[in-house]
Amino acid sequence: MNRSTPRFPAPLLGLVMLAGCTGLGQADLEDGLPNLTVTIEVDATEYARNAPVVANVSVTNAGDSSVSLVMPARETLEFNLFTTRSPEPLRVEFVASPLEPIEFNVLEPGATMSRKFVLPLAARAEGEYRLITVYRPELGEEIQGSMPIASEAAPFVVKDPPAFDRDSNGVISEADAIRIAKAHFAQNTKAVRARYVLDELKLGVWLVTAEFDRPDAAGKSQRACYVNAYLGRVNSRPARDDEEKFVSQPPPDAGS
Repeated sequence: MNRSTPRFPAPLLGLVMLAGCTGLGQADLEDGLPNLTVTIEVDATEYARNAPVVANVSVTNAGDSSVSLVMPARETLEFNLFTTRSPEPLRVEFVASPLEPIEFNVLEPGATMSRKFVLPLAARAEGEYRLITVYRPELGEEIQGSMPIASEAAPFVVKDPPAFDRDSNGVISEADAIRIAKAHFAQNTKAVRARYVLDELKLGVWLVTAEFDRPDAAGKSQRACYVNAYLGRVNSRPARDDEEKFVSQPPPDAGS
């Protein structure tokens, strides 16, 4: 891969061995603490290897009084992956912006707050997995400390062939980004290049620019797009005109 300096500055997106499950089940909450339940759902039951796993985490106030909670985020959440091959869980990091502010929410009785998270390395190897999330609500000044709450497990299976080639930070390869962009352009190209950059939230994206064999229907002879470096798909936000300037003589291995 021909990418050099920019790297994702959030916590490393590798899998790290965890000594044990640190979360407590719903029934383990002590008297006096809010009655919260945490659930997790994944967006598929089967993934190609290296496909991104998108997990939806929901926190529900099952008590009879309102509580102020921190939104599930990088400061309050972790994901643990269990396999049939090892008794110890693996911790898998999720994509998170270092610029994201800490957000408090007042959750009324019976109300739920939910949020989706991208785990680019959860499907790193073939096998059967169970994914849990551990949420630390950090309830503020009324209650010192926070009780970690673990969800029930969400099962899924990982099979070959791989969907993408990823590095140890979960970033898809330059070749994959170019392949995705060329399919998006849907036009024969005579030259194409990709550059890894950070967006306004300090999240990684590939900026892919192409020169066409002939102008397209809009009269353009070149176009650019952003490819999400973790999801492996074209971003909805188009590249600006000043970002579409093609640099001649693309790197020799571009598109390889």
